[in-house]
Amino acid sequence: MRTYVNNDIYNALPEGLKENIINTKVVSSHGSGGETNFTSEDKIYLLSIKEIYGTPSSYDTVGVETRQLDYYKTNGVTTDSYSGAIKNYNGSSAIWWLRSASSSHSDIFCRVISNGAWTGNTANNTHGVAVAFRI
Repeated sequence: MRTYVNNDIYNALPEGLKENIINTKVVSSHGSGGETNFTSEDKIYLLSIKEIYGTPSSYDTVGVETRQLDYYKTNGVTTDSYSGAIKNYNGSSAIWWLRSASSSHSDIFCRVISNGAWTGNTANNTHGVAVAFRI
């Protein structure tokens, strides 16, 4: 997914926007194998649980290495109040993937469901993405 986002989606953006996007240090959770978190420099990226909801989860090992993004903080998004995390596609609320891998399963990634809450789901399901970037 990281390769798709940084190639296909990034290259589909208008040139004027791409010229202003800066590299961002992105820390991703490691999943269930006990590895260390994965760090990368990306132009665009998927969000983690903490970047949206403000608190880490046992599913997501990123913890203190990231923070809630201002957009979600301003919209009051928490694990108890999550309607501000809803994304729409073709007029309906949509499910979208996060970059957070489950720390307790080898085939589960986290996603935001249509009501704005997050859950884990097997990585073979087809859902949308909502990318983030910094300018």
